[in-house]
Amino acid sequence: MTRRMFCHMWALLSGGCLDSGVDARARVEAEKARRAIASELHAGSSGAEIEGFFRRHGWPFDFDETDQRFRSDVYRAPEKTHTVMLYIYVNRKRELVRSDVQVAITYF
Repeated sequence: MTRRMFCHMWALLSGGCLDSGVDARARVEAEKARRAIASELHAGSSGAEIEGFFRRHGWPFDFDETDQRFRSDVYRAPEKTHTVMLYIYVNRKRELVRSDVQVAITYF
């Protein structure tokens, strides 16, 4: 296993080496998503507010009943090696509890 491949696997598992190998655009898009969440949503935002948030940004989304979360791929690199994924977790009333933005690296 090469050092770079190890670093990418480590980044996915623990957040270590996160900037190594992640394309610059994916990092920028992830930060834009984090800033958008921080400025437009808050703990307790309703499901309608969350759906409106996704629509305003033009991000396709779905709702996972099992995990009680909204999910969206807010950016996918043209070569499909980097994807920025946004998760918004909600309670039973579909009110925002927490959010998570992740950059996934794929090797296919």
